[in-house]
Amino acid sequence: MIGRLSSNISDDTLSRAMAVSNLLSNDEETELNIILSDKEKLNAIIQSARAILEKKSFPEAARAIFDQCCRITGAISGYVALLSEDGHENEVLFLESGGMPCSVDPELPMPIRGLRSVAYETHKVVYDNDFMKNQWVTYLPSGHIALENVMFVPLNIDEKTVGIMGLANKPSEFTDADAEMASVFGELAAISLTNSRYLEKHKELEENLRLMANTDNLTKLANRRSFENHFRWALKNSQRNSEWLSIIIIDIDHFKKINDSYGHQAGDSALIDVGSAIKQACRENDYPARWGGEKFIVLLHGADADQSLLAAERIRAHIAKVNVVDQNITASVGVSTLLPSMTDGPMKTLDQLVSAADKALYAAKSSGRNRVVHVMHPNS
Repeated sequence: MIGRLSSNISDDTLSRAMAVSNLLSNDEETELNIILSDKEKLNAIIQSARAILEKKSFPEAARAIFDQCCRITGAISGYVALLSEDGHENEVLFLESGGMPCSVDPELPMPIRGLRSVAYETHKVVYDNDFMKNQWVTYLPSGHIALENVMFVPLNIDEKTVGIMGLANKPSEFTDADAEMASVFGELAAISLTNSRYLEKHKELEENLRLMANTDNLTKLANRRSFENHFRWALKNSQRNSEWLSIIIIDIDHFKKINDSYGHQAGDSALIDVGSAIKQACRENDYPARWGGEKFIVLLHGADADQSLLAAERIRAHIAKVNVVDQNITASVGVSTLLPSMTDGPMKTLDQLVSAADKALYAAKSSGRNRVVHVMHPNS
């Protein structure tokens, strides 16, 4: 019976059975494709998120996110641009022509107009699958690649569009599903931009704090702490290369009289102008600093007795040109020079040099001020 039943199945029944079987197979294949597609999308999102964490700059992260977005949507060309400070133009980070010839200069301004402006105004993804027949095609600059279809993905931060990702030339048409996926990548790019800007501000804050910790607030020269740290490095270098180290100490003449007669504001002006004069007189590798009060100090790398004396005289002459409240400013200068031994510690050596330079400074004061006195350190 079973054998006969099998042989009695009509051709029509067999055809319908095969059709159902094929339908089931197609459904399974469709489901598998959906699973694979979802997995691919998830992987692209993960790769984009990883770029946010790993890339050192926003342009690098933006490029990685753009590439993943193109892979998922099927776009083969496009760009990422940020809104200019005046809010009227896009500043292009990069252009991808998709292998097609393009002679457009990415440095050229990209005005906010056409379909692009709709994305900026609505803060939503917009696309056009027949762009070359649209009125907006007239906005394309000479040398631009042909655009069969386009999609603009806004980069939104705090409900403001601060940039845009442009996608173009998908072999088929863009769909709402593409727009939905592209918006995810736009959000990831916006997160990356937010992080990048935060890091830039953080670095700027760190640099400002570092400068505040190492800079004299009034004269903007290095402060005493910074000078001492620099001296440690300079001493090691000097010992390694057996080079001379010289220190110049400058003290403004009659500074108390300036403060008492004209006020502390005039005194501050004198300190600022003298600090500027010292900096102008120094060589590129010299290290000037405010030592405290009306005293300044300069470290000379590789300067022997004769060279340090010339440098000190140059500084003194520059200061003599300073005029505050119709008063000519002068300074007394002491110089000490040392060929560092390998046994002296940095602070001991600095104290020795400063002590010797101070003695020379007081000798300059005692002999009439506005002059330079040099001494060799006893260990030299």
